Amino acid sequence: TKGKEPIVMVSSLGDSSVNITARVWTSVDDFWAVKWDLTKGIKEALDKEGVDIPFPTRTIEYADSAMEVLAPQKASKKKAA
Repeated sequence: TKGKEPIVMVSSLGDSSVNITARVWTSVDDFWAVKWDLTKGIKEALDKEGVDIPFPTRTIEYADSAMEVLAPQKASKKKAA
């Protein structure tokens, strides 16, 4: 049907991702089955092509001066106990 072709587009750019939206037409009764099958098919295709989905990570660095601020608090708690 004209105007009801599947659409795949880059919908946004994240901090470390390219977010893609896939839109397809289906009947209300088939919505969930189509959604789950489409999601599974996309994941399997990405896996087959070696595309990894990154997980967010954080690296926290602190200077020795930050530890000097924290160290007296830890020492006073030990004495109070």
